[in-house]
Amino acid sequence: MNHIKWKKQIPVLLFTLTLIAFFVFSLYMGTSEKVSVYRAEPTHSYVVLNDLEMELAEDDTAPAGVRKIYRGVIEPELSQESCLLFNISHHNIEVYFDDELVYSLSGSDTNRIGKNVSSNWCTVHVGQNHGGETVTVVLTPLFDAAVSKTPEFLLGSDYAIAMEQITGELPLLVLSSLCILLGIFVAVIFLCFRVILKAKSIGTVYLGFFSIAIGLWKLTDLRCITLLFPEHSMALGYISVGALFLTGLCLILYFSTLFEKDRQSFPLVLSCGASLLCLAVLVMQLFGIAEIRQNLVFSHVLLIVSICTIPVTALFNRIVYRSWSIRRSWKWLLIVFVGIAADLLYYYRNNGNGLMSFSIIGLIVYILIIFLQSVQSSTRKAYTDSRTGLVNRARWTDLMNENSFTTDLFAILIIDMNGLKKTNDTLGHDAGDQMIFRLSDILRRTLPRKSVICRWGGDEFAVLLTEVNREQLDQQTDRIVSAGEKYNNEHPELPIYFAVGAVLSSEHPGMSKSELFQLADEEMYRNKQGWYAQRDAASDNT
Repeated sequence: MNHIKWKKQIPVLLFTLTLIAFFVFSLYMGTSEKVSVYRAEPTHSYVVLNDLEMELAEDDTAPAGVRKIYRGVIEPELSQESCLLFNISHHNIEVYFDDELVYSLSGSDTNRIGKNVSSNWCTVHVGQNHGGETVTVVLTPLFDAAVSKTPEFLLGSDYAIAMEQITGELPLLVLSSLCILLGIFVAVIFLCFRVILKAKSIGTVYLGFFSIAIGLWKLTDLRCITLLFPEHSMALGYISVGALFLTGLCLILYFSTLFEKDRQSFPLVLSCGASLLCLAVLVMQLFGIAEIRQNLVFSHVLLIVSICTIPVTALFNRIVYRSWSIRRSWKWLLIVFVGIAADLLYYYRNNGNGLMSFSIIGLIVYILIIFLQSVQSSTRKAYTDSRTGLVNRARWTDLMNENSFTTDLFAILIIDMNGLKKTNDTLGHDAGDQMIFRLSDILRRTLPRKSVICRWGGDEFAVLLTEVNREQLDQQTDRIVSAGEKYNNEHPELPIYFAVGAVLSSEHPGMSKSELFQLADEEMYRNKQGWYAQRDAASDNT
């Protein structure tokens, strides 16, 4: 049997090895191997203007009370049909050549809601006639926090500048897009599971929306995006902050589903509070009370609270319910937390130039793991007995099909409880259910892990053992009987008695699986009859 399994695994292993080899090959080629290029004419390039003088002028009419004024002379040799570019966030902008206004950027006077221009790449055409002129850039911060922001002024080819920005942020651009697509896929799939199959998959739906929110946040926060969509920089800025608020909310809602249904009170209160906070921030933006960007600290609080939800809820459940139970293992979240820690380390080691890519990689890996676990769980539920967690009758029927497994060396055991009706009549059905659960635990602990244990009926169990001979089958049967006797010695108040019937396929060549099952059932019935006869005889003697 193991030899056959290995044969089936060889193509999968070879395919996986091939994928890994091509990935490593592509990674090496992309980072190490280069071509040699010679050009007689210079290609597109740019220079950094480091000689612009900055003046901080106080102005009571400005939103933050100051304006930043940068001045410098454009050298004639640098003004050969080029562009002046710089990136700045949360500033109104005016650019002058000598005293002529050539560029301005601010929120439109017709805007009803948006006043913050967000992050922008400002592109100003510089012609040959501007050589030797004085360029003046007036930046008006819209918030106090924006006063300290200092742009880098670039002069040269707008194509070269744009390509450098896009290339530098390409990994995070791809990862953010992948995060959004993966989140949409997960959310749609499990919404269908919930609506059509009535599956309890709302937690995975929240996880999908979390993936969409964090991907959208990082995607719209990239500098290169405003280069690609210069007319929509304001909308991109508001979408980025809004997605950041939704990130914390979705994470809290997802965490609230990890606990048992009757133990969700604490995270549910947190999720309701988070929703109200997000709505309040949005209302303040709509009515002009406060810019959503000014309330950014609340989004950070939401993220911190969401990360603290699991330990706080676990502690709450421990105090109130005296339980640490969590519905789904959350150990895989360590992948996300490690990614965040790696990003922070990279961020500080590179003076604030981190791209936050490791956390998104960790999130993508976590979502894939949870997605596969959820699909596996949804599939498993169709073949699992809800009371005992064992294989149900439908799955056993599939296994009994001719092509269900390839080995011809197997055994079928039928185990049926004795005296359950008397227990139900005298002690109640709860006691009878406890006996069924305890027998299922005995079978689970006693039989090999590769065996298939099925709850065939109310108090009847079927077991499939593969690759066994007569000696091994007898040993397994004896172990079950011994485990039952040991349990009865330890729990005399509610003993468990059962009859076992076992059939080995090699001793009945030519018989089908259903016929072997019938033989095992008949043997079990004979053992049951003997047990009742022995009990009745003992009762008569007393």
